[in-house]
Amino acid sequence: MDMSISGIRGEIQQNLDLHRDVKEAHLLISGSIYTGVTEAFLKLEASRRGLKLTTQIGSHDDAVADLTSDGGRKSPDGIVLAPLFDLIVQDFEMRLMELSDEEICLIEDQFIGKWKTTLARVPTSSRGVILGLHPITALYPYWKSGKSEMIDRFNAKLRELVQVSHSVTFIDVGSVIYELGRENAVNLRMYQKARMPYTPELSKRLAPLILDALKIGRSPIKVLVLDCDNTIWGGVIGEERFDGILLDPNTPKGGMYRVVQRQIVELERLGMLVCLVSKNDEQDVLDVLDRHEYQVLRRQHLVSWRVNWEKKSDNLVSLASELDLNLSSFVFVDDSEFECAEDSRLLPDVDVRLAPTEPEDWSQLLEEIKRRLLLGGQEMKSAKTIQYQARREIETVKALATSDFEFLSTLNLKLKIDLDMSNDLRRLAEMFLKTNQFNLTTVRRSEREIAELMDRPEFMVFSIRVSDRFADHGLVSTVIAEVSGEELMVTDWLMSCRVLGRQIEHGIVAFLGRIALEKGLSKVKIRLSESTKNGRAIKFIEQVAEACNAERSADGCTFGARDFVCQRPTWITIEV
Repeated sequence: MDMSISGIRGEIQQNLDLHRDVKEAHLLISGSIYTGVTEAFLKLEASRRGLKLTTQIGSHDDAVADLTSDGGRKSPDGIVLAPLFDLIVQDFEMRLMELSDEEICLIEDQFIGKWKTTLARVPTSSRGVILGLHPITALYPYWKSGKSEMIDRFNAKLRELVQVSHSVTFIDVGSVIYELGRENAVNLRMYQKARMPYTPELSKRLAPLILDALKIGRSPIKVLVLDCDNTIWGGVIGEERFDGILLDPNTPKGGMYRVVQRQIVELERLGMLVCLVSKNDEQDVLDVLDRHEYQVLRRQHLVSWRVNWEKKSDNLVSLASELDLNLSSFVFVDDSEFECAEDSRLLPDVDVRLAPTEPEDWSQLLEEIKRRLLLGGQEMKSAKTIQYQARREIETVKALATSDFEFLSTLNLKLKIDLDMSNDLRRLAEMFLKTNQFNLTTVRRSEREIAELMDRPEFMVFSIRVSDRFADHGLVSTVIAEVSGEELMVTDWLMSCRVLGRQIEHGIVAFLGRIALEKGLSKVKIRLSESTKNGRAIKFIEQVAEACNAERSADGCTFGARDFVCQRPTWITIEV
């Protein structure tokens, strides 16, 4: 690859020419460092994703001013914040030996205070990344006792700031430099001449990390679908049989597949939904999952599987239907070049990858998948697979029931509803970011906004958890309501699609009616704003409105509070 600026520009244009529908994205880059080379690689990576990226370079030393002076431009799609350790104060690294502990603590407090103010100015409509601090000079290993831990301490405090800002992600640049090797990542001569220490190799590695963190040009990965033969074990089970496949950790290939499986299980623990799609006899595969002594990835780690002799593209569509997820959230790994080519052609929304044959390539692929799962503030969800497995069991019970009433009456559905739970802020903000199908307005609210509403006495923020006899589904719905005159005004209502179809929404309606009556209010108004994605939620409210003879207006429907109370299904228990 030609890493010159002119070579990069040429490849950008070639990439954009390949896409019929080129979308645009805008970045603001602000901080203490000149990032010209990184800017070029960001545009190159965006072009590979079918995006034309424009950038606005800030002042490099005043991020707050960069964020508050928009120059009449709308909020950027992404913001890159790039502080540099050596420039916290003039020649910081070189002066460390001269500074006292008290002086360093004062500098640290000033630095963290500055970036706390900066992060608070990031617009709620934008996403941001802050690049972690790292050393530039070679003196770093030789500082006096305790100073070598300073960067780690500064970064730890930056991470703490990011944790309370759902829209900003921390990128550990130091770990990327460690992987590349310092001599390949940092150019001290260019830093001294132009404050530009990033080499093209480092910029090339950072560009996809930054765009993934900003969720620019790629859909988040939710489902990892794996072939079996020569993908999660070596060999073909139909030929080598049970004892012949490569999984023995005492052999090079067997050891590689064992490590791969351990990494996949780690992804499952972080919330990845793992499935199998393989052309095999199902019982052969299940025997390996259940009985092979060296198998790490077991049946309990899987949400579902399709092991048969049907087309893999048909099986992927079937899985998407079962999980009620878009194919754009799937990545499929297969060892067959033919299968990969066919599935890519038939299902262009699926991210299809050829299974690596070397350990380092597997590690790089799984690290990328992990990044796309976790970046953007997604919380860890170790029970997610169990919840989807329970959902499959529920569908089985539903198919066997003679009526909907019989089916629902056996679920033992319980709603646990809490008010103004600050511990739920991160999950609530995540729901606002991701929930579309059952979202009455599709308004996006940040942690900061939700926390402010919790503090206002006229507002109520409800966290709604659902459980049944199969599983505890956790926090799956939220309602924000405001006491307004004689009405309880529901400004926001979101619910995860994985618990729809059990009339839980009717139970929530009944709860809202009860709350209104307890506060002496006679009416409940539901605010609505239709979009291309929330038709399911709008349809539900319209059905309830017709049953209750509600008053309709341009921005929603108004119901009698007692009519709402009557909506409670007899099989749902509500605990407040």
